[in-house]
Amino acid sequence: MNSGKISIRYARALLMSANEKKVAETVYNEMIALGKVFEDFPQIKEALASPTISKKDKQDLLSSALVKPSKETTAFIKFVIEENREDYMPAIARMYEKLYREENKIVISNLTCAAELSKEAVDAIKKYISDLSGSTKVEIRTRIDESLIGGFVLDIEDKRLDASIKEQLKKLEYYAGH
Repeated sequence: MNSGKISIRYARALLMSANEKKVAETVYNEMIALGKVFEDFPQIKEALASPTISKKDKQDLLSSALVKPSKETTAFIKFVIEENREDYMPAIARMYEKLYREENKIVISNLTCAAELSKEAVDAIKKYISDLSGSTKVEIRTRIDESLIGGFVLDIEDKRLDASIKEQLKKLEYYAGH
């Protein structure tokens, strides 16, 4: 079976169950954390794929990656491992995030800045995104990139606003013919 179909089916089932038990937001935050763990530690994916590691150890590994997982997430991890689908956990976590955001009309944005922004500046950017998208729920994931020199790059789903000095200098150089 196609890995995309598998991750969608498992993520949908988890979302339905979490909605019924009114823990969907908790599970959402845990799936974000789990996705970050897979991103930061690719060795975990290798460990999950290893046939020499027991199912119990795989379950403990994933559960310990989350500080204190909810009962719903713990049961889901156990179920996925029992079904021998642990290789799909990174994709399932990402798909759950996507489905939860769609269901709750959450707009996700990535903000890259040359330096740390004040809370007021981040709030103003959230308001801009909210006005632009029509969504009242906006999540901003920030990171610092000093190579931007100043300004910021804002990615809102499939749109990009590049207000960095680095980009302005590139444009200036291009139009100056150098």
